[in-house]
Amino acid sequence: MPSEKEPDDSNIYGSPDDTEPGTASDSGFVSAQSLSIDEQERIAQEKLKSILKQNPHLEQEAAHVLFMDIVSFSLLTNEQQRGIFDDLQEIVRAVIKEHVPRLRSNQLIRLPTGDGMALVFFTKSPVAAVKFAQQISSAFRDKHPQVKVRMGIHTGPVYRFKDINGKRNVIGGGINMAQRVMDAGDGSCILLTKGVAEFLLPSEEWKNKIRDLGKVKVKHGLSVRVFSLCDETTDSTRLPSKIKSQRRWKLARVGIIALTSCLLTIGVILLVYYLSTRMFGHRKLESLLIVRIDNNADSTTLTNGLFNAIGKELYDGVDGLSVKPEPELGADINLTSVENAIEMARRQGVQGILYGSMKQAGGIYTLTINLVDVRTGHFILKDRPYQKQYSNIGEIPDLIAHDVAKTLRGKDLPTHPSTASSEAFMLYLEGRELLKKRTGDDIKKSIEKFEAATKADSKYADAYAALAEAYNVITGYTDMSPKEAYGKAESYARQAINANPNLPEAHVALAYCKANFYWDWKTAEEEFTRARTINSKSALYKYSYAFNYLIPQGRMAEAISLMNEAADAATADGDLIIPTNLGWTYYYAGDYPKAIKQYEKVLETNPAFPRARRRLREAYEQTGQYNEAISEWYKWADLPSNEKKKAFWMDVATKLDKAYGKSQKPADYWQTLLKLMLDNKQALQESVTYYEIASVYAMLGDDEAALGSLEKAIDVKDDGLIKLAVNPRFKSLKDNPKFQDYINRIQLKLPEANGAQ
Repeated sequence: MPSEKEPDDSNIYGSPDDTEPGTASDSGFVSAQSLSIDEQERIAQEKLKSILKQNPHLEQEAAHVLFMDIVSFSLLTNEQQRGIFDDLQEIVRAVIKEHVPRLRSNQLIRLPTGDGMALVFFTKSPVAAVKFAQQISSAFRDKHPQVKVRMGIHTGPVYRFKDINGKRNVIGGGINMAQRVMDAGDGSCILLTKGVAEFLLPSEEWKNKIRDLGKVKVKHGLSVRVFSLCDETTDSTRLPSKIKSQRRWKLARVGIIALTSCLLTIGVILLVYYLSTRMFGHRKLESLLIVRIDNNADSTTLTNGLFNAIGKELYDGVDGLSVKPEPELGADINLTSVENAIEMARRQGVQGILYGSMKQAGGIYTLTINLVDVRTGHFILKDRPYQKQYSNIGEIPDLIAHDVAKTLRGKDLPTHPSTASSEAFMLYLEGRELLKKRTGDDIKKSIEKFEAATKADSKYADAYAALAEAYNVITGYTDMSPKEAYGKAESYARQAINANPNLPEAHVALAYCKANFYWDWKTAEEEFTRARTINSKSALYKYSYAFNYLIPQGRMAEAISLMNEAADAATADGDLIIPTNLGWTYYYAGDYPKAIKQYEKVLETNPAFPRARRRLREAYEQTGQYNEAISEWYKWADLPSNEKKKAFWMDVATKLDKAYGKSQKPADYWQTLLKLMLDNKQALQESVTYYEIASVYAMLGDDEAALGSLEKAIDVKDDGLIKLAVNPRFKSLKDNPKFQDYINRIQLKLPEANGAQ
């Protein structure tokens, strides 16, 4: 998000470099007259690899890069080229000289690029680069009004190094992106990337000079959000021809798809017409105007995304609806009343209008939309809210498009999210973030948030389902009894289903507790099936079905496949418990190297994620890598913020280290761990259940003690028992009749390989 702080333009100008613009340089760029842009970039990339190989000490830095070149330079005569380029160099020198009193050493490096140059600023803000661009553009325009200089400004990573001539030089992705953005322009054009624009927008000096051009495809099909700097130094009224061409092609492509869809589905369209008139009492819309939500950069992006999403949703469906964006309007748009909206739509000759408003509070964006039938003045959708965190704001257009399309087809879908209360939704989001952390304290806090959300909206199904999910997992992190936890989980899951029978998360939560506590595999499978029927792409469904049903049944190949799909989706959403438990799935399947690799992958993302740290330690223990396991104990001890807990776990790690380090015998490791578990059961909380104690006895080869602890675990229905048949720590007990009886009591079967498949 843009900073609320005004950009600081004090002490921002760098010192002149000893490389004169236009002189020979080992920059990795060559004349645009002799090589294509592709070839230039290939050479630059090879040069970068070579330089980094030769100079491994180089460090990446953030720089503000101003890339410029002369438009249609190759069409000029040789004499014209020399004269115009000399003038550009003189202008750049003059601008630098003007700011000499404010320059500091090593803040500016200049690179020749054939028919232009790059100015690389190592300053704390991009303001210097922007002001240089304005002054150079203005001076060049005064001297050569018929010749254009285009510019691109980007903040990105670069490397500084000494070239073959001993000159200071720069290379890296920051320069490449600045060139790509510049290439999207023409005329006297200054284009900015998103990071540069967001820094400038909060400032009174800049906010009215920056225009959002939306996403533009540059080299290699990469989409980059581009802004233009509009002032007296630029052709501010012109849309660059490349961007204009892309937009035309996009609209043409949508038109082709629309035409094809209409021709193929005319019969279905008639059916939709019948349904829509019957269910909503209005004639089917044939044209729809989408109006800019608000007059700011974020809402403009959302509106553009909404236009594309609705066009795709409807054209891919059966509607044949003509969707058009608003005309070019000023900043004084006022759609605060339905009358204003209808008047605008009638002027544009459309039958329906979609408009709305956007609010932002605490990192949460709420977009409220209205869909009006202009012919009757009736609302088709009224004040329908859509809320997302800023990081996920890009999902809103697809959600709205889905609802609009389905509504116009005559199907009444629930609003997303399933509450009209912003307070309830924000509490729900806060709870979800806490639940992701997977610590006992955070799970308790998440429950408080979800409970508060249900008080704000007593029919909020998502919050009830989240409560059920939290209680389903809490026994693995606290000393809450399984009977209490799973009882609450079942109750909340049923409340969620009553509030919204079509919420997949509610059915997953009910299936989870039916499998883990009640060992009711038939009902669990039925609920998982309902969840899959509602949304087969749900990452939560795939994860829970694999982890709580397929693994206990010994169906490892299916479990691994589903868990991989779920882990990909969860990682993108910042949820690390699913990718962590993918590692645990490999562990139960006996593939310990893959398990360890998966845990390490999670810990690369977040070294402080406790569940991955614990599971990695267990994998090392299982493979006999006790020194590595002890190292993980020390890292585990460093995780708690509470100093008392930190000291306790450090004592555990030290005692294990001392016991095993002295003898290097696994039995000493396990015996010490067992004593610590038995002596500190209350203090250890999440690490000590009868099931966990039984696993340590099994590793010590004390079968009778292991079976005795398992008996107690089954009596209280300890968390994790459904994995008993596939837990490799109990492999030595698989032929014991008493152990087999325990498996039967959990209503499972013992896989032949006991999980080590």
